Amino acid sequence: MEDEDSPEISLIADLQEALEFIHTVNNPSLDNGDLDAETVARLCDPLMTPLDIIDPVDRHSLDTFLVATHGSVKIYEQNIATYKHWHPDEDILSHAAIKKKVAEWSGQGFKSTRNE
Repeated sequence: MEDEDSPEISLIADLQEALEFIHTVNNPSLDNGDLDAETVARLCDPLMTPLDIIDPVDRHSLDTFLVATHGSVKIYEQNIATYKHWHPDEDILSHAAIKKKVAEWSGQGFKSTRNE
């Protein structure tokens, strides 16, 4: 009897996941239930004007988020903590909150992850 963690079984699982991904890419759909209704609506009716983020808190949160995009939630939170040290009255958005706003602004869906 094979161990479930054997390399052969792992390769089969990886191959199955890759095939499912390829199938999804080759057969895109807004109706398969992967996206919530709000995201589908934004994709079907995207913003037609340039996005103008005038709220300074949103703008700072976005700038910090973009700097830390290839980093981690921890990097974002450390940047925010440093900023709040000098500006304690400012309510800077959490990583999850700015990620959700970016999804809304861009018309993309937002899916929470375990790390948020």
